[in-house]
Amino acid sequence: MNATSLDELRAQAAKSPQAPGDTPVTPPTLPSDEKMEQIRQLLFGDKLEANAGRLASLEARQKEFEQTVLQRLDVISQRLDALSRDVLADRRAAFDELSRAMHDLGNRVRGI
Repeated sequence: MNATSLDELRAQAAKSPQAPGDTPVTPPTLPSDEKMEQIRQLLFGDKLEANAGRLASLEARQKEFEQTVLQRLDVISQRLDALSRDVLADRRAAFDELSRAMHDLGNRVRGI
């Protein structure tokens, strides 16, 4: 948050000039940090625990999803490599056949 902290507000109040005759205003005493934490726990503890559980569940699902995606990408990569090898072999076979046909045609032309 961008809100001014309580300590900053107190420091600003201490620095600000007071009019003559004004009595200084003392800030109310605040409960200790330990008590504040207990109050927070009472007010928001259940929600925090529920959200922590949800977050842990989501993180586990995300990790599982990442692993699944990586496995699928590996399978796709292997399939693409296999297809590439097949296409290359087909091209070589077609080129060899074309080369033989051209050689045979050249021999026939010479024979004429």
